[in-house]
Amino acid sequence: MVSSGIDFYPKWLFNGPPVSTSRGSAAENIAEFALAAIFAASKRLPDIWVHDSQWNFTALTPLKGTTLGILGFGAIGRSLAAKAQALGIKVLALRESKTPFEVEGVEAARDIHELFSRSDHLVLAAPLTEATLHIVDSAVLASAKPGLHLINIARGGLLDHGALLEALDNGSIGLASLDVTEPEPLPDGHPLYVHPRVRLSPHTSAISSNSRHEIADSFLANLERFLNGLALENQANVQRGY
Repeated sequence: MVSSGIDFYPKWLFNGPPVSTSRGSAAENIAEFALAAIFAASKRLPDIWVHDSQWNFTALTPLKGTTLGILGFGAIGRSLAAKAQALGIKVLALRESKTPFEVEGVEAARDIHELFSRSDHLVLAAPLTEATLHIVDSAVLASAKPGLHLINIARGGLLDHGALLEALDNGSIGLASLDVTEPEPLPDGHPLYVHPRVRLSPHTSAISSNSRHEIADSFLANLERFLNGLALENQANVQRGY
């Protein structure tokens, strides 16, 4: 399948021949998108563009020394962490597995509340499963460092949108950059479309001019393994949920 998660697909699909996902093929694209959202927020883009002679100088926030939180640490988290560290950003992460992080220097958060309380920017990069549905709820958002920039490039269902709107209105969350929502697309008139501290994109972070080649390369490599009797990479696991 062409996606990383399996939550969009009917369960009967996994009762026949083995199914593999394209997990990891778009990790670089998504990590770059998350960084672009962080740069845009810190450098106040596009708000600082001028259109006349009335120039007002604005102090912009440096990224060096800030803390990036990452919820979930698969291929996207690994790519994002390495890129962020190269910019002098501290990386704090939380994953379901207790295995060490594959990127040197990444600090493990004790729990999701510490992750939210210490992060200046926080990227949701976890799969959507029964265990992670609405994992970011009102209690978690209440733990956020004031002014937190929350970025969701994973699945809309990770985040309780009603709780998010409340947190945006009361100042717990300073900005939300959402590439995914629940449902997709949101219905016309939904408050997330017009909220002044929400930046909404149409689930496009994984899509690039190279996407067809990236997905095809992943599929063909797995097809060769299958034909040679080797174990598939990225085989979908219904129990795990991705």
